[in-house]
Amino acid sequence: MFAERLRQIRKERKITQVKLAEHLGISQGFLSAMEQGKKAPGSAVLIALSKFFDVNAQWFLTGEGKKYASHATYDLHDLLPPKLTEIVADKMARYGKDPVDISEGAIVLVSLYNLLSHAEQRDLIAHAAKQVISTKADLKKS
Repeated sequence: MFAERLRQIRKERKITQVKLAEHLGISQGFLSAMEQGKKAPGSAVLIALSKFFDVNAQWFLTGEGKKYASHATYDLHDLLPPKLTEIVADKMARYGKDPVDISEGAIVLVSLYNLLSHAEQRDLIAHAAKQVISTKADLKKS
């Protein structure tokens, strides 16, 4: 479990929650909640943790793969769920774009979306759909 791996590696390195939170730019309370499994890290925090401890982000999330990733690079694409990556690649191919063209900002948004509850996701999609319909109606009037 991510929470256990985070707590384990932080203690192995003899780093306090306060010091680690300061380094990451997050609150100690949020770090504590992650270590208790009450909160999940966003992509930016996960990448910062991986770089700080020099461990593989995939290992942090799943416990699979090599633990240490000496001087590894961290690609946000690797943090997307495989099914979502497949869907995005398919859609991009239909429009003649390379899936690598997906901006980091878009990937971060998707990652943040994945952290929302189902109700929050539904509300967000409903709001976005209303905005699109409203914009299309305004364009037709012009």
